[in-house]
Amino acid sequence: QWMSDERGRDGLRLFGPEAEESWTVAIITDLKPMATELSSGRLRWVLSTAMPLRDDFSLYLNGRLVEASKADSAQVGRWTLGNEITDLPKPSPCELEQATDEKIPETDYRHYLLVDKTLGPISGYLELFEDPIDAGKSQEIGRSNGFFVYVHGRLINPDDAGFGIERNRLRHGTFSRFRLVVNIDRLDNELRSSREALLAGPAVERAKALLLGLFNLARKELEAHEAEVALERRATQRFADSPASLTEKPIMRLAVDAYEETIQSRHIAPVDKKVLRSIDEFQAHLLERVHSESGLIADVVYEDLGPILPMAMLDTVDGRLSINLEHPFVAHFADEFNDRKKNLPLELFALAEISLEASLNDAGLDPNGMALVLDSRDELLRYLAKSSGARNSITVAQSLLNSQTSARGLELALVDVFNQLGFDAVPKAAKDEQDGLAVAYLPASEAGPTQYRVSLEAKSKERLGAKVKKSGVEVSTIARHRDEANCDFALVVGPDFETGADDMGAVIREINADRVANPNKRITLMRASDLARLVRLAPVKRINLLKLRELFLQCVSPNEAAAWVDAVESSVPASSPIQQIIEAVFETQRDDHEGTVEYGALRQVLRLEKNLNITKEVLKDECRALSRMAPDMFFARDDRVELNTSPDVILSIIHSYVDELPTADLD
Repeated sequence: QWMSDERGRDGLRLFGPEAEESWTVAIITDLKPMATELSSGRLRWVLSTAMPLRDDFSLYLNGRLVEASKADSAQVGRWTLGNEITDLPKPSPCELEQATDEKIPETDYRHYLLVDKTLGPISGYLELFEDPIDAGKSQEIGRSNGFFVYVHGRLINPDDAGFGIERNRLRHGTFSRFRLVVNIDRLDNELRSSREALLAGPAVERAKALLLGLFNLARKELEAHEAEVALERRATQRFADSPASLTEKPIMRLAVDAYEETIQSRHIAPVDKKVLRSIDEFQAHLLERVHSESGLIADVVYEDLGPILPMAMLDTVDGRLSINLEHPFVAHFADEFNDRKKNLPLELFALAEISLEASLNDAGLDPNGMALVLDSRDELLRYLAKSSGARNSITVAQSLLNSQTSARGLELALVDVFNQLGFDAVPKAAKDEQDGLAVAYLPASEAGPTQYRVSLEAKSKERLGAKVKKSGVEVSTIARHRDEANCDFALVVGPDFETGADDMGAVIREINADRVANPNKRITLMRASDLARLVRLAPVKRINLLKLRELFLQCVSPNEAAAWVDAVESSVPASSPIQQIIEAVFETQRDDHEGTVEYGALRQVLRLEKNLNITKEVLKDECRALSRMAPDMFFARDDRVELNTSPDVILSIIHSYVDELPTADLD
């Protein structure tokens, strides 16, 4: 409320939980006249900076709660007693048991309890902040850090942040960032008659031991966080400490050439020329970054940039190095690099990739020569990263069937299947995302781009023959994963699914409702056995990415997907020119002494010497099919093919592949 002191100065009196408790905001006296001059937003900001972090301290402006500015401070973390915090380090009591108060909703931290034989039920939460919260204007009203011990809703240590614990046991670096709110109602028996102090006794000492244990837990968490932050910055620091002639200067020259468009850099992000309008402005900005404390590369982040982009992109304007989580080399080794303590080699490798392009540029290679080197290197990294290696489609299909009882195994097998089908597929499976991502890169048609993306979801079952229930599919989660990954389709693969009689069960109804709400999106359920059949048949029936798009567009239920594969089985593709293709590749490699043959040259040989006219896309599809049946003998790359044996051997391998197909696949 407004008040005037003995000198007649206007100010604001802030009331605590009981009427006799109040504080006057000395630092913003004469506030009433200020209110006529300040906007409501500015006044709210002034008040928020004066607010301490107190659960029992509230301030309203025009009926709206004013939040303390410190509440927005970056946190290391927040942990709830009885939920995230169950085991406490010494000297805390070790006999604590978990419990819940069912009268309080789960969204309230007081729902969770730790129960001590002496102190009874205890609820609370612990917060750690990136920066100290023990300074600022709010300290003139009340503290924001330390221990906040409540008994029946009343703070019993308002002036003692350490709750009587010796300060030499509370390291300041942690204590200044530490805030613990804890309710211990049984301490009511230990309060003096004035209600302002505690009696000395076993219960109070036990409470101090509990609080000190929680502080030690916070200290450990802060030390781990600081170590991770230090490791996270090590790549940029090593770059900054390296000789400028090997790092900064070549990259700056590469960035300048990219800005002037004399080259098309693959690792340097385009610069917005509406912001940096001239090359002089851009160069001045680069020099400013180099001489700043952060350096040319200030931060390393991990982002989904798409499977087709390189593994690293550098934004020279803000100094952000982005590592592409959807690049196969990064994605397939995610398990090795998902810990900040282990990702330094990956970050250094990403820096080396950018430096390689800069060095090639300095060496004076023409754009085509640079592209050839970088393309070959990137292609090799992608090939080495893919776990399926040189396996034919029958082997990949069998691995899918064998993994149906393994959660992680099915996720990885599903990614292998989509790579075998011709997609660029990578594993994902981080917290709250899909298990895999597959992208189909297709040439544009008259109707526009035909590229599409598929979100992959694996649903394994521990027991063979068990079906995935509706609750196991979680349609809303599948749809969210699909949409957040900017995918057109989602494929859910499992041993089998409970879809109800005539495919009218709840899970199918939910998928159909999603289709109505999102007419350009789809969700398809498919049995692993049917997907295995499809991957085995694809090379023989020459099923390409455009044809596979029909599966996702047309099918919802497992039965519909099975019928689609049945139609593929019964289809009779046109006669395949594989013999002419194999002979043409072999003869061209032999006559030209080249290790590979470009598709353009191969088409010409087929037309002139084999009397075969074939489009480039059909030729690539045929070559991809050959590579999936004889993967270690015939290689179909993006722009060329390679044969490692004679035509007779390749043809024998192809015949063996067809002979090995299960009889059902050929009926």
